[in-house]
Amino acid sequence: MFKYLALFAFLACGIQAQRIYPGSCPKVNVEENFDLNRYLGVWYEAEKYHDVNGIAGKCRKSVWSVQPNGNISALQQWIEKESGEVVNGVTHPKFVGEKTEAKFVLERTWCVFRCPLLDFGDRL
Repeated sequence: MFKYLALFAFLACGIQAQRIYPGSCPKVNVEENFDLNRYLGVWYEAEKYHDVNGIAGKCRKSVWSVQPNGNISALQQWIEKESGEVVNGVTHPKFVGEKTEAKFVLERTWCVFRCPLLDFGDRL
């Protein structure tokens, strides 16, 4: 029994997909001649795929900006459904390839979103 439980836990930790489809991932064409300045600003979430990390949130928005050091920052904000509390988090999109293509990698840390909810008092 323990072997099956360990195998399930191992396999579950390796799954990174939001949606499961048969076959390989489709080729996605990116926007060419991408102009970051036209993309900056406030974006509201109109619809999305099911996201385990976002089940408890609603009214999501993202504010994209360029920092003084030239890095891109995206402030993520949503409202927790149960508490009504506004939650903020930050992602740091980084270009992948040419800056004229809309290819980004989003670096996220789960702790950015959840650690403020922890209270360590004077132990830190």
